[in-house]
Amino acid sequence: MEFPTVSGVRGSNLDRGIDGKATDLIHAGLQRQHVLWLREMTPAEIREVGEAGPTIDSIEVADFESHAALKEWIKAKAPAFVR
Repeated sequence: MEFPTVSGVRGSNLDRGIDGKATDLIHAGLQRQHVLWLREMTPAEIREVGEAGPTIDSIEVADFESHAALKEWIKAKAPAFVR
């Protein structure tokens, strides 16, 4: 059995609406797989956005050999997503 490659996205204000809309990157985008693509922002882009909007500081990609390993990674990197 193969386990998926998983990405971890770090940034700020990822749950804040985009362009004044109710759509946010976490709930309406990433969790529902409605994001077509994303990329890390440059330091200049992050400074330009400032505190006002969402930023993507880093993206981490990992492969797993077992479901248990996947769950441990998620628990360590994104505990809000573990039930």
